[in-house]
Amino acid sequence: MTITSMLNITVTTQRPTLAVDAYGGSTQTFANHLTGLAFKLDELSAQESILNSRESQTITARGWAVGDADILAKDIILYDSRTFRVVGVRKVRNPLGSEHHTAVDLEELI
Repeated sequence: MTITSMLNITVTTQRPTLAVDAYGGSTQTFANHLTGLAFKLDELSAQESILNSRESQTITARGWAVGDADILAKDIILYDSRTFRVVGVRKVRNPLGSEHHTAVDLEELI
């Protein structure tokens, strides 16, 4: 089984960029970086908490892409109506030393 046969969805990655605001200052925004990227997404855990009478949720997931996918820890991944923040990226190599796949740790932004 090849890695590409496991990649069953397509996602869009966004990368932070600087834009000029109305006052001439800079502000961070996100722009599409990769569109139609073949990807696999698995949810790992969901956790709810209440702090100062405010409820919050944290959903973690792991994703996989081809070995040469240009994904960085500061990127955003969009899938369907969901938005994930990339918190970690690992390039996994095969025994011959070439990049086999990219493992991506994610946190859903709710």
